[in-house]
Amino acid sequence: MSEIQLTWRRYGLRDNPYFQNPLTTEDSTLLATFVGRKAEKAELKKVLQMGSDIRYLIIGEPGVGKTSLVNMMRMEAVRNKYFTPTNEIEINREMTGNELIVITLSALYQEMQKQGIDLDEHLMVQLQAFYELASIVETSSRDLTNITYLNRHKLLELFKELVDKLVNPRFHGIIVHYDNLDNVDAEALVSLMSDVRDFLLTKKVIFLFVGDPLLTSVVNIKPRVSQIFLSPSLDVEPLSYEKVLELLEKRVNILKSSDNTAVVCPHTDEAVKTLFDLHKGNLRSILNSLTNAVMELPSSNTPIQVTDDLLSNLLYRKVKEKYISKLTKVEQDILFKMLEHQSITPSELSKLTGKTPQNISSKYLKEFIRLGVVREPKKEGRNSIYEVIPEINWWRLGKKEAKKKPAVENETQIKIDKVQGKLSDFFE
Repeated sequence: MSEIQLTWRRYGLRDNPYFQNPLTTEDSTLLATFVGRKAEKAELKKVLQMGSDIRYLIIGEPGVGKTSLVNMMRMEAVRNKYFTPTNEIEINREMTGNELIVITLSALYQEMQKQGIDLDEHLMVQLQAFYELASIVETSSRDLTNITYLNRHKLLELFKELVDKLVNPRFHGIIVHYDNLDNVDAEALVSLMSDVRDFLLTKKVIFLFVGDPLLTSVVNIKPRVSQIFLSPSLDVEPLSYEKVLELLEKRVNILKSSDNTAVVCPHTDEAVKTLFDLHKGNLRSILNSLTNAVMELPSSNTPIQVTDDLLSNLLYRKVKEKYISKLTKVEQDILFKMLEHQSITPSELSKLTGKTPQNISSKYLKEFIRLGVVREPKKEGRNSIYEVIPEINWWRLGKKEAKKKPAVENETQIKIDKVQGKLSDFFE
């Protein structure tokens, strides 16, 4: 049994309640931990009730729970006679329009196989071939440019035939969920959307695209594309602090080892509040921070609850050891200035630091990327946009910990005195 399983067992849990993967339609138990989003669910439900011929954007900052929201609503749609692939289709790299159509055909075929849906033999043979082609494209590093030369007209005819025969008389419509568009360069995304416009106009299909707020502006670049999308898009904001607490409580309860096991919550509410403020409500970063805090706890036969003070100490020590200690004082100053901005261009950073643009780009940013403290730049027009990784936010906890250290020591002594008071007979 792995060490991580032993860790959670000490708390009376089966697994990590701070998992970061989006909730999927395959696990109805974990979907029960979904909280909030009443307005967003109502809006998305209206879109799905249209039944077909919809292109819709769901946008929000990475880690706020967009994918879990869409998966939650797709699961509800399945119960109401809609067809949708179990897993979302990832567009996490540059691709051609033909490739997008092929991986969509593949995803639909895979779900049909799972549900035991069999259409006419000729159609199934073709779908099987495209499924195999998609598998090769996904797993091979070779340049499969011949997929570009597939006849687009015939591809569209095949897709329309599949939709017609699959929907009637089984379903109200088909929902196709594309995810991870954040990872695709804006220019490539514009080109892809423009290329597949006719494909997206297929009747009886609802196309959902999930990405960051930039996705809306990408679609709007070309009126020919923007005109086919339902507007405005659905903007998913971070959950409130209270909803984050509710979510964590649900996860801890669902992941109990058994009904008879005593459960110790691995965190305090105050620790969650610190992380909520630190990461501006970003759920993924909060969950990652809690996981790291538990991992950094000393070995113990009893569960140690991560308090606010302990959290600050553990995470500051980890970020200092792993990242900050490897930077010079000048590099630390520049990185901390970057941390004060959600995203920044080299020219903006040059003005903030007084360093030349050439030094910023060729020396400091290059070194930050090498050390993994800054993400590879995204393109926004002609500008390169840089972001500090969320874990560097733990650096801020150092100042908080320094101020609280005497109070922590006093608090620990108070706890010891209280326990000793209960055991006074044994100290005589």
